[in-house]
Amino acid sequence: MFPLNRAAIGVASLALAIAPLDAALAQTRREQIERQLLPSYLTAGGGLNFSGSHLSLTELLYEADINQHIHIEFAIFKKKWFLKLNPRFRLRMLSVTSFPVRTPSFMPSLTAFLPFANYDDSVGRSGFNYVTVMYRHHSNGQDGEFYNPDGTINVNSGDFGTDFLEFGFNRIWPHGKWTRFSLRLHVNITRDSTLDDHYERSGAQFTFGSIALPNVLGFSAEVGGVVSYALSGRSFVMIPAPGSTIPVRSANFGDKTNLAVRLLFRKGTQSHLRGFAEFYYGFDYYNINFWRPLRRIQVGIAATPF
Repeated sequence: MFPLNRAAIGVASLALAIAPLDAALAQTRREQIERQLLPSYLTAGGGLNFSGSHLSLTELLYEADINQHIHIEFAIFKKKWFLKLNPRFRLRMLSVTSFPVRTPSFMPSLTAFLPFANYDDSVGRSGFNYVTVMYRHHSNGQDGEFYNPDGTINVNSGDFGTDFLEFGFNRIWPHGKWTRFSLRLHVNITRDSTLDDHYERSGAQFTFGSIALPNVLGFSAEVGGVVSYALSGRSFVMIPAPGSTIPVRSANFGDKTNLAVRLLFRKGTQSHLRGFAEFYYGFDYYNINFWRPLRRIQVGIAATPF
């Protein structure tokens, strides 16, 4: 979750709503699809960081990922497919003087869902397949130089921008379990050429979700995860500015791989808010910080995506 360019893998690729078994069987195809959409979330601080992570426990006040999915459909297609518009953005507020947001991630997307059947039909016990095609833009709204004078990357005001197409094959399994295999290809509509050899050009991702755990003390819980790999483009972890004495490090297999596992839980089944705990290992998914290692556990609350 989730990287979809590095940003969309991370946490946000793991939208896992919780529903009882019988309710899951009675849901329509559209409802089963929509319960896998990215939720909004708010973390407590910067999380518990492990050795090698660039973030400290007290560096962040919070991290927020805001997802609102707007449903669009056309009568001409007779409920065979529909669109989702998501004007998504992610914020990190730093725990320093004036509490700045540095720098926000803007990640709007438009996704076509193609279930190849009337999505008002009940799912039943056999499950079904569907295809997704998404275009996503990702930028930080800055226009400063990518590098600082000393050759380091300018994380305060440096310009970051990319966009990509993602093609996904999705499977809703019996009882609401969900898996997706997707391929993404970055295009040159808004991509900054400075990212060449830094940032992936193409990638593959496997996502799973809605795996229910046994209830404990009245709490229902689910687990999901995502593994993403940069197929091309990420040849180096960091390439300093020309003339800099900072060493260049080539990217290895581990540098091209991101992993996230998220636990979602809540009391009962009716609340729209859920607690979550997530483990993330890889490189940062937060725009121009993509070259920094990130290994941590976050805790917070997540909300339904509508």
